[in-house]
Amino acid sequence: LDNFNISSLINADYTAAVVLISFGALCGKLSPMQYLLMALIEAPFSIFNEYIVVKILGVQDLGGSMIIHVFGAVFGLIAGRVLFTKTWRDSEHLGTTGFLWVFWPSFNAANAFGADARNRSIVNTYTALIGSTITAFVVSSFYNKKENFNVRHLVNAPLAGGVALGACANILLAPFDALAIGVVNYNFSSRIIQSGRTQSQQALFQLCGLVVTLLLAGVVGAITGLILKLNWLTHVPDSKVYCDDNFFDVPEDYEFTTRISSNIEHLEFTEMKPTNEKSKLMPSVML
Repeated sequence: LDNFNISSLINADYTAAVVLISFGALCGKLSPMQYLLMALIEAPFSIFNEYIVVKILGVQDLGGSMIIHVFGAVFGLIAGRVLFTKTWRDSEHLGTTGFLWVFWPSFNAANAFGADARNRSIVNTYTALIGSTITAFVVSSFYNKKENFNVRHLVNAPLAGGVALGACANILLAPFDALAIGVVNYNFSSRIIQSGRTQSQQALFQLCGLVVTLLLAGVVGAITGLILKLNWLTHVPDSKVYCDDNFFDVPEDYEFTTRISSNIEHLEFTEMKPTNEKSKLMPSVML
């Protein structure tokens, strides 16, 4: 129990985050047994990847931009591509963006060493999140013909600043630099010079860390996808993708409401003016 402390719990939280990010690409498409097997395979390899990138290569990745977000996303996407069938439908369910927005500064600052580094991580992350949030609303409206906001954009894009800043959250950045990271959603080059390395050498190691993460996540994700396709595992029928009634006890009206809501593509209210009644809004549903 000597190693059971705040630091180990934070690292365990990071590993769980890797798996949850991969789940996002496969949500509603696998059986509980497949999810469990996927987590058992991915978790050790994510730790192995972190050891190579951070310990061996000495890459600066305080908030886990590479070892958490890139690894989890690539792993999930590659595994999903191997498992893909033409009958899978797109899921439009929304996530808890507001909770993640508030959580991200502490997520990036948790492993920062020293009070000053933690404070910088929090301030830099909030500034980047502000930049990505404002940009998400502006760009979403700009690319919409009716100048409306696309909810799918607003669910994901506001968090991009926090993700991008993870690699350099504890660096002493000017407010404009942190804001720019949020606006362009790009990893700002680290200004820390590792012991015995020049700035250019450290940049090369940062790139090597990214390449290692992409390769390891891609290869292991593909192998995991092949394993999850084995016939002895319980699979979700194509007609039951995104439905829970195969594995959970659900309310009596669940199947009806799920079938209807999953096939609604568009819902809008139009003003109707009957001859003998007052004007009122009538829903119009397209299936």
